[in-house]
Amino acid sequence: MIKTIIYDFDGTLGDSQQLIVGTIRQTLDSLHLQPRSIEQCTAVIGLPLKAMFMKLLPLTDDMGTLCAQTYRHIFDQRNVSGAVKPFPHVVETIHALRDRGFCQTIASSRGRETLLRYIEEMDLSSSISYIVSVDDVQHAKPAPDMVLKTLDFLHALPKETLVVGDTPFDIRMGKAANVQTVGVTYGNGTRTKLKESDADYIIDCFEQLLPIVSRGEEMAV
Repeated sequence: MIKTIIYDFDGTLGDSQQLIVGTIRQTLDSLHLQPRSIEQCTAVIGLPLKAMFMKLLPLTDDMGTLCAQTYRHIFDQRNVSGAVKPFPHVVETIHALRDRGFCQTIASSRGRETLLRYIEEMDLSSSISYIVSVDDVQHAKPAPDMVLKTLDFLHALPKETLVVGDTPFDIRMGKAANVQTVGVTYGNGTRTKLKESDADYIIDCFEQLLPIVSRGEEMAV
């Protein structure tokens, strides 16, 4: 029986793809680095900033750090109120799960400050019990640290916990922590990649999470 749900944020709860991809491409352009396509940029969403750029291009460690710093500066300029909106049915589904007694948390590669702001703007604060950001762990996704930290804080059991995310990084994180996983296809990942990552369930819209956690109804992968 599932009691605890750990959500990724970007691409799972919040539709931030356009903002992130645009910021990545502007960062590369401002540093006169080789451009990358929308698809290439989308594929690295979910990693910490420096790792994201190091995966996109063969960079030195110092250049990776500079890319991350430049990204943050550009992101702060582009990140106006309302730039990131919830995906359809996210808010009402999360509130419904809260009312049914589920403990809901977030594990995100995003920094804590912007994560808290988005949660507040989306009216999710009253339904989210705990947050782990990239600032709070030594090893980011796909390492299991974020999930393990959440389990430890909540005294939750792996067998009663579910990770929900849109990328293979999320699924691998959950698998490494021995919890069940749900991949969502509407974000930054693809059904093929989620299947290859061995997600326990794959859903096409957020409200399809309800039968998985509430009635144990198995969804076809």
